[in-house]
Amino acid sequence: MRTMKKYFLTASRSKLNFTEQFKDQESKSNLDFMKQMGGWVYMMCSFNHSTLYVGVTSNIASRVYEHKHKMHPTSFSAKYNCVKLAYYLRFELIVDAIAEEKRIKGGSRKKKEELINGINPEWKDLYDEIKYL
Repeated sequence: MRTMKKYFLTASRSKLNFTEQFKDQESKSNLDFMKQMGGWVYMMCSFNHSTLYVGVTSNIASRVYEHKHKMHPTSFSAKYNCVKLAYYLRFELIVDAIAEEKRIKGGSRKKKEELINGINPEWKDLYDEIKYL
């Protein structure tokens, strides 16, 4: 599990090939499993909605809990107080979730706001909907 967490943190911050992340750490069967497992794309926001954070994970409940409790105090989301889950979307394949995260990150603030408004027009904290997933 530790290797998977390391991958997700690295994948959201670089353009390294998926295979390169595991080339000396995992067997081919584990790599195939990682490619097939599902994933989530999500957006966290600050209380006043001035800052947005886009992320990807295989365990949304755990990851959002980490954001809300600032488990990584030097991270962007902790520094800018992004503690409200404003948007999330499930993918069957983690590679599809990673591609969507990159697409969203590359878009404008307006496009991100449109995605949030599409499922959460009040910008309420959606954590209660996913905390037991």
